[in-house]
Amino acid sequence: MRWQQRLRIGIAIFGVGFLVVLWYAVRAPAPREQAREKVERMDRSATAESTSGEVRRLGGKDENAWVEYDRMLAYPDGRQKLTGARAYSKKRGGRDFKVTANEADVSPNQDNVQMRGAVELATSDGLVAKTEEAAYSQSEGIVRAAGPMQFTRVRVSGSSVGMTYDEHRDFLWLLDQAVVKMAPETPADKARFRAGGSLRTL
Repeated sequence: MRWQQRLRIGIAIFGVGFLVVLWYAVRAPAPREQAREKVERMDRSATAESTSGEVRRLGGKDENAWVEYDRMLAYPDGRQKLTGARAYSKKRGGRDFKVTANEADVSPNQDNVQMRGAVELATSDGLVAKTEEAAYSQSEGIVRAAGPMQFTRVRVSGSSVGMTYDEHRDFLWLLDQAVVKMAPETPADKARFRAGGSLRTL
């Protein structure tokens, strides 16, 4: 009968179509989902995050002072939190100067920098001072630290609790429990100084 013949033809066409669809489903590559870039925010209260940049004092007269960072978080009140902070001052009084730290907080006016973790002050004429926390004022050109510190400069080395460094005059004040050693050029030159209070080094 004709209806049976037509049914067989319809079933055959359906079967062939199904096999074609199945073959493409198996052989054809699955559509790629659009990759969504996942950005992990360090602090959700921050309004902006950045990597590898620098901060300069807005309206500052000295364009030779700036702070670089590996990562920066900016907050609504103008504060900035830096990771891998490096504060530079170039050619002040003929000297270059740098302070590095693991972390730093920059004030809203971008003048004061509070530095924490492996803080190191280094000048181009050989002074290296190390402490765990320090504050740097770009406008004053002064680094202050309240905790234990150690320093070296050519043949002179020492330690204290608390220090102030004035980059304009290149003076380092040791504020308390100061100890200074001078390495001898000859055995007769050996010297050591102690002070219960402050001591200034050049």
